[in-house]
Amino acid sequence: LIFTPIDIVKERMQVQSIMAGRFNYSGSWHAMKSLVADAGVAGLFRGYWATNAVWIPWSIIHISIYEQAKRSAAATLASMGMLGQPQAQQASSSSSAPASSTSSQHSSSSQTDSSQFDTQQGAASGSGTDQGPTPPNTDLLPAWAVGACSCFSASVASILTHPADVIKTRLQVMSSGAQRLTSLDVAREALRREGPKVFASGALVRVLTLAPGSAVSWAIYEPVKRALGG
Repeated sequence: LIFTPIDIVKERMQVQSIMAGRFNYSGSWHAMKSLVADAGVAGLFRGYWATNAVWIPWSIIHISIYEQAKRSAAATLASMGMLGQPQAQQASSSSSAPASSTSSQHSSSSQTDSSQFDTQQGAASGSGTDQGPTPPNTDLLPAWAVGACSCFSASVASILTHPADVIKTRLQVMSSGAQRLTSLDVAREALRREGPKVFASGALVRVLTLAPGSAVSWAIYEPVKRALGG
């Protein structure tokens, strides 16, 4: 409800010089007033459902791929020895270092009894210790890896939802006055005039617009969330 009016004004301001005089705005406020005068308040919400059809799938695809990419990146970095340790574990290991030197004699004498007890317990329970490797902790990913995962997932989401974005943009820019276009009308007309390639028009530019911003946002958000205990 907030994004759609802003999106319409932005798009119309960007294309008014090539719209053959269909609209001519002196500024953003003039564009907003003209849209209301042309079609009432509803004019500010042209393409509202088309906008949802773009950004809801985009968010679902982006987050799904982003989480999987983080797990894959964590596993890869862990196998290369490039994944850090939790702060609590680091603090524990550093604080126990002095004590370990004084307790080494006692621990060596108890290791045999402990191992025998663990073997007996494992045999009794039938579970043993073979439970598979623990998945790497994605919270330990460095900011650059988080940004790379987000950049990749945003790029894929942008490409997959781009045809819907083409339709949404044309619907918001081309509709005027009493003319009532639907998303289906716009899609059919675009396909008839320009062929299937129209739905890929501007895809690279859209990726270059969304992917870097997403990468920066998540590369900042994840460390801040961890620092705040989230």
